[in-house]
Parts: sequence; structure tokens; C-alpha cells
Amino acid sequence: MNTYIVSYDLLSPDRNYTALYSELTRMSAKRVLYSQWLVKSSWSAIQLKEHFSSYIDSNDRILVNAISRDYSWAGHNLITSNLERELEPTGLFSLAMKQLKG
Repeated sequence: MNTYIVSYDLLSPDRNYTALYSELTRMSAKRVLYSQWLVKSSWSAIQLKEHFSSYIDSNDRILVNAISRDYSWAGHNLITSNLERELEPTGLFSLAMKQLKG
């Protein structure tokens, strides 16, 4: 299993994206920003991009980034509750594993 960041720009204001949000939730993804989620999957980034693309319009944008052990980050005022307090020196990889496990 790999951990990915899924980011998107949804550009159709009149479009209902509930199916996309439901699919991310079904896959146990954790929302960290309004347009960014952490998801753990055995699929490749390309497979995830293709999968989630079926839930968005052709003019929308999506980006899937794999997170490795060397990945580092910093955040402020994130959506997922307690995310900032759970930060560890090892960075997002350890945190993502905790968040996605439960």
C-alpha cells in the first residue's frame, strides 16, 4: 500500500461533486484541505488519477502525488481535526499512516 495526496480544482460551479466526495470517503481518504485528501491505496498514481477522473468534468483538474518516507511538509489550520498536533519529526508519512489506519 502506498499513500497519496489527491488534489483537485473543480471548475464547474453548478456541478454536484457529491459522488467524488463519497468515493474518497469510501476509500477511507482523509481530507486535509478543501481540495486535498490523503488516501492509502495499492493502486498507482496513474490508476488513482484515472479512477477519480471519472467523477469530475473534463475541464476540472486533478493531481495525484505519492508520499515517500523522505517526504516532508508543514501545515497550518488544516481541516482534519488534530492533524497538526499529531505531527511527528518523521513527517507526513508516519502521520498519514496513523490517519489512514483509524
